Amino acid sequence: MRQIIGRILFFLAIALVLLAFVASARAQQPSQCGPYAMMAEGLAKEYSERLAFVALAPDGRRIELWVSPAGETFSLVIEHPALPGIACMIGSGSDFRVAPDMAKPGRGA
Repeated sequence: MRQIIGRILFFLAIALVLLAFVASARAQQPSQCGPYAMMAEGLAKEYSERLAFVALAPDGRRIELWVSPAGETFSLVIEHPALPGIACMIGSGSDFRVAPDMAKPGRGA
């Protein structure tokens, strides 16, 4: 049970760090929005990305981190409850890695 809680905290920590990063970068570039199903299909087909982490923001937004198998690319996607079925890509990049200290089993438990 402690390992499960530790892993949940690990995923939430990653989501919060990425959200903070994206929030500062968001002012510099416009979001790309469209139907969620098309965006998910495009990330899977064009970049071989899969949904890796999901978190909910206090305002109800769903924040998703999509990552390619070896971390070559990643994408941050949000869905807002006021816009069902619509998603916005708020960031993307390359060379995704998990910090060594965060990858240890049981961390945070």
